[in-house]
Amino acid sequence: MDNKLKQMIQDAEPFRFISDSGHGWVEVRFDLLRAMKIARKISNYSYGYQGRGFLEEDCDAQVFMARAKQIIGREPKVSPQYLNGDWAGRNFDSLPFVYSKWLGVTVLNKVIAPHFKCEDTVEVGA
Repeated sequence: MDNKLKQMIQDAEPFRFISDSGHGWVEVRFDLLRAMKIARKISNYSYGYQGRGFLEEDCDAQVFMARAKQIIGREPKVSPQYLNGDWAGRNFDSLPFVYSKWLGVTVLNKVIAPHFKCEDTVEVGA
């Protein structure tokens, strides 16, 4: 396993888990998503803002956590942050859109069907 990537993940720990009255997200830097090669698996239900992704808990955060565990050999450390009411980040743009701008590429997002499944993701450059 790539020791540099392992160290990147360990240096970024603990990952903030934001939970509001109805949902939750794990915060991860874009450079780490890119290095882990999982950006292509992130759905429109995750948000991006200022070089950080906020991975929705049902699918995208699970992809991240599983990949991080595979790389570092244990569950990644998480620091929970519980909020009353709705989290302000719900107004951020979708992660695939913001990430593609961060990469400097244009991406045509696939339309997510009303019956979203974890595998209904948006393809974005690695």
